[in-house]
Amino acid sequence: MLDAIICKLNQLFLYGLSINIHKDDAGEKSIRLKIKDLLIKDEQTSGVMMESLILSVVALESPGQECGIDFQNASYVVEKLTLLFSQDWVNHILRNDDTLEKHGIRNVEVDFTPDVVRIKGEFKAGINVKASVYLKLEAEDGKLRIELDKVTALNKISLPRFIQRAVIGILEKYAQEKLPDGVSLIEGGFLIDFLSMVPVDLHLKLLKVYMDDENLALQGGANLQKALEKIRLRKQMEKDRESLDRTAQAEPGNRHHVNSSGNGIAVVNQEDDQDDQDEPDENNEPSRQE
Repeated sequence: MLDAIICKLNQLFLYGLSINIHKDDAGEKSIRLKIKDLLIKDEQTSGVMMESLILSVVALESPGQECGIDFQNASYVVEKLTLLFSQDWVNHILRNDDTLEKHGIRNVEVDFTPDVVRIKGEFKAGINVKASVYLKLEAEDGKLRIELDKVTALNKISLPRFIQRAVIGILEKYAQEKLPDGVSLIEGGFLIDFLSMVPVDLHLKLLKVYMDDENLALQGGANLQKALEKIRLRKQMEKDRESLDRTAQAEPGNRHHVNSSGNGIAVVNQEDDQDDQDEPDENNEPSRQE
């Protein structure tokens, strides 16, 4: 089935989109997708620009599937990614978010400046406060770190500390509700882990965050070969675990040694080799400079 698709779609190029479907040296079928300057927008905003994307979908074959392709259990390696979120698109989303008022936030507006993101609006912190919240954004260990810089009145006069803490608490609760699986509170702000919000095996490391002409830019990537090594190791571990389970079922009296993971096999510490896994290929590093 996939071989027929390969004949039709191999090296398809259409409006900045190229698709390459092939088999690697190990015989595994995969798809490599390249996109450049893809604009997603509506009539009212500038939207989101996918300036560049190189995505490999690997380990597609599933012998148990009739068509032999299993996208749900495949692995996704983002070799290169640059996304630009326009300021007016973000504000359009916030204006249409009915949950803001539930958190005591009204008339909110976001400004992207070269150094900080400013959120101005009305916050119900015991009393209604018109304030501006200044945030600093940076990439940290592959995650998006949002650091709360300062909170001022709209005329830039500093607010009492207890009001500042109340306003910050409102924003933190809002962020945690919107991204329940991806937000963790840290001292002075919070971290957003995009990988934890994706229900597939995704390999991607956020490398850089910056503001570019009223756009919020996110750049990242992963090293394809190192990601493939981890994918093959994980699949081998899964096969070993299945083999142990079958042996245990066939021989109920045979007790296997089980380590702390509870699966009877060695466990790779993902945090220890995260940097090795996620560093992008040199040829796919983001081209923009500081």
